[in-house]
Amino acid sequence: MFEDVEPNQVNVTVARKGDDIATGSSFGKAALVTFKKAGRKDTEFADEVKRRLIPVMGTNMSKVQKAASAMVRDSGLMDVADDDIADCTVIGRIDGKQKTVYMMGQGLFATQFNIATTYDEDGIPHAAPTRQKMLETLEKRVIAVIADV
Repeated sequence: MFEDVEPNQVNVTVARKGDDIATGSSFGKAALVTFKKAGRKDTEFADEVKRRLIPVMGTNMSKVQKAASAMVRDSGLMDVADDDIADCTVIGRIDGKQKTVYMMGQGLFATQFNIATTYDEDGIPHAAPTRQKMLETLEKRVIAVIADV
């Protein structure tokens, strides 16, 4: 499903948990770490994201947290525990269109796909071809990934 993604950016939200269960999170205990492609000719970034993050997408949250925290630690920006990772998204191009891939939780299902279908004169999609395209997309881009997990 996402093996064809060409990553441009990775956003990792780090939220340190407080020591006291009674105290909530306070300002300054959360950070957004952004990794970006250095330029058009930077292929190392995409290869690294495809090797480290994309394979754990759709698995359990702890695997995504582990991969994202390793990426942050290996960058030398900060030392984080796996449990400190609150969110992770990959922004890139899929089929020539920019998409945000939500790596954690139910956000995975928020990824949208455009489908090529036919429309009537009022701009309403024809039901049968649209249904067929939706089923093809579901099978190739969602079920295939879940089956590989």
